[in-house]
Amino acid sequence: MSGMLEPGRRQLYLEPLIPPAGYEVDLAVATTYSLDLVALLMAPVAMAFGSLDVEEDGLPDPVQALASLQKVARRMTVFCQQAQIAAPRQYSRLFAMLEPVVAEVQAPNGGVFHPKTWLVRYRATDDPKERFYRLVVLSRNLTLDRAWDTMLAMDGWLTDTERNFREPLVDFVAALPDLCVTPLDGPRKDAIRALAAEMSRVWFERPHRVARKRYRPIGVGRYESLLTGWADRRLVISPFLSDATVCTLFEDVRDSVLISRAEALDGLSDETMDVLAGQQLYYWRDDRVEDEAAEDEATEDADAALTVTEPAAGETLHGLHAKVILTERGDKVRLTVGSANATDAAFGGHNVEFCVELRGDREDIGIDRVLPPADDGIGGEASLRDMIVPYQRPDEPERVDDTLQRRLDSVRRELASLQPSLRIVPAGEDRWDLVVEAGDTSGAAPEGAEVECWPISLEREWNLQDASGLWQGDPVVFTGVSLATLTTFMLFEIKVEDEATRFVMNLPLHGGTMPDQRQDRLLASLLEDSDGFLRYLLMLLWEDADVDLEAIGVGGWRRSDGHGWGVDALPLLEELVAAFSARPERLDEIDDLMRRLMATPEGSAIVPAEFAQLWRAFEEARQLRD
Repeated sequence: MSGMLEPGRRQLYLEPLIPPAGYEVDLAVATTYSLDLVALLMAPVAMAFGSLDVEEDGLPDPVQALASLQKVARRMTVFCQQAQIAAPRQYSRLFAMLEPVVAEVQAPNGGVFHPKTWLVRYRATDDPKERFYRLVVLSRNLTLDRAWDTMLAMDGWLTDTERNFREPLVDFVAALPDLCVTPLDGPRKDAIRALAAEMSRVWFERPHRVARKRYRPIGVGRYESLLTGWADRRLVISPFLSDATVCTLFEDVRDSVLISRAEALDGLSDETMDVLAGQQLYYWRDDRVEDEAAEDEATEDADAALTVTEPAAGETLHGLHAKVILTERGDKVRLTVGSANATDAAFGGHNVEFCVELRGDREDIGIDRVLPPADDGIGGEASLRDMIVPYQRPDEPERVDDTLQRRLDSVRRELASLQPSLRIVPAGEDRWDLVVEAGDTSGAAPEGAEVECWPISLEREWNLQDASGLWQGDPVVFTGVSLATLTTFMLFEIKVEDEATRFVMNLPLHGGTMPDQRQDRLLASLLEDSDGFLRYLLMLLWEDADVDLEAIGVGGWRRSDGHGWGVDALPLLEELVAAFSARPERLDEIDDLMRRLMATPEGSAIVPAEFAQLWRAFEEARQLRD
């Protein structure tokens, strides 16, 4: 099919999240195996404003990100595999705003939580009852990887009719809250289950030249297999491979194609290669080429060797990461895209996965359309064939020695099984002790492994603590932590011999909540001053991320020396009146902002007296109207 899997038709990860004109985000649910907190910061900005400004440090503009989080964070939940949050290279105070958004989960069947999806409900700005939906199914995690992936985005509308073929999507979304390591709060859980129920009545449009579609979740409820049965021909694209699954997919199938990473093909057994005899085998063009840019971006603990399993959080990934299974039966085709690799964990039902199966005609979406014959390029355009190289089996395939990596992964799983949590204990004026405790102790720490941890908001060199005592029930205590640096994001570092891995866990608070005013002081520190407050205010009113005070002729608030601008010169009064008349929910956001800022000395200092006086008039008017 022209336009499918073509290298020239690339799209940025966040583009499908941008609301259609006249709509805003009402509810968003995402799933990912690994998670990068910086990438997660960028998603709400795209959903709230449709644009993104990145600072020199690679982080989003703080005021822009804060405004987007105010609009979207309460309506967004991101589910990820437990202990697969990447260690950030630098801390941002904005990360604290993500703590209630991130829900760590475990797969129920012994594998990992591996789906990569977004399900977003939008509402019309002039009629909140009018709804629009978007389902995005990817092979890409919510990270900043530079790999080649697939993306399927479908728009949907609510209908009056329930259809049985939508049940797999309903069941998948409804199951997510039950997989959480820490229970979701009631409103989030209720909202997600209500969204799942709606899916039985939502019709998502099919891609061009696709006759039918089928949702294919795995690892939840009664959904146990992705196998597509017999085939005349088959195309499989998968960066990671298992011998048994590859044999199942290609046994008794001729003239078929397998595209993978060179290292994954090298790792197949000789018996599997016998099954693949006569098939077309390819590896991704840049898999055997050193990528200097990627090496420059790699973290200290990133593994140099690629393994045949999904990369852990924090590992730099480039090259092939797409997952596709295309099965031809006569003139008909089944094309499966989504998260599932050609591995036993995925096809054996151990992992939680999500794919979509598209059905159509061979002449439209068949193998020869996706991968044109070498002497038959389509219109001279770049095709998938331009990205692959024929694979030749080395005389002695190089085997990746992943012993240490497997040991690191084992200790990571053991640590997660301890069910660590946090307690926050007052320790003097504006100081707290942050206590990490294990909920389920096993008695013996992993032999030959060092385990250390520290809150991501604190500098590592000064706050690193030995965490190996968690296995015996010994707590890890960080004393005298300030209010601004309290966080539920705890970074762990595991070392085995000369290999190390770092990752973050979003630990549940045991027996309490964060101290009052933590978020209020954080808000004031992110806005910094009155000009930051003004930018933020205008973003909430205009729903526009591009608020440049100088560009709109505003140099700041009136200062004590009489220079600058006063509230009468700012475009605020008419905007507030317009919101009061047509969009009162915008004033709810400003009311929340004012209450939180005025609750702390730091916040009160950045609210100009002129605006505080103006806002009191609107408060009185709102009370009278109510």
